[in-house]
Formats: sequence, C-alpha cells, structure tokens
Amino acid sequence: MNQMIAIPDDLMVRVEATAQAKGKSTATIVAEALALYVDSVVDGPANAADAPPWLARFGAMAHIGADEHARIRREIEDVFEQIEPEPWQ
Repeated sequence: MNQMIAIPDDLMVRVEATAQAKGKSTATIVAEALALYVDSVVDGPANAADAPPWLARFGAMAHIGADEHARIRREIEDVFEQIEPEPWQ
C-alpha cells in the first residue's frame, strides 16, 4: 500500500544518507523505522513476550535495525551459554 507523508527536509536528508549507507531503499528505511517505533509504543521496548530478562534492564536497542538486534541477542545468548572451567575447579 502506498501512502504519502510529509517528512521534514533535514530528516529526509538523514534518511536518504542512511539508506545509501546501508544499501537499502529509502522506502525500506522509512518502513523499518516506523515498524520499530510502532512496536516500541505498542509493546514497549522491554515488554515484548520473547524478550530476555536482561533486556528490561539494559534497553531494547531500538536505534539499530532488527537484523542487527537479532545478531547481538544471539551473540549474548551464546556467550552466556559458555561455561568457564577455571572458576569451577
């Protein structure tokens, strides 16, 4: 569905620069940003049903894209799954 919205010129310049830097279309960047905003307003950044407990204390990292957010969460989960043998000896 196509919609027309008014975006301030200075913000649009930033959106276009971000799109170019990420190799994405301007429409994709706007759609991702709107989705992140709506999700944070509706669910709250730390109240998502699948959010790990640490997310409530340290924020939802809403300023990054969903793919990067997922990658960081996977890395954190991987690190916390590792056991260091030395303290247990």
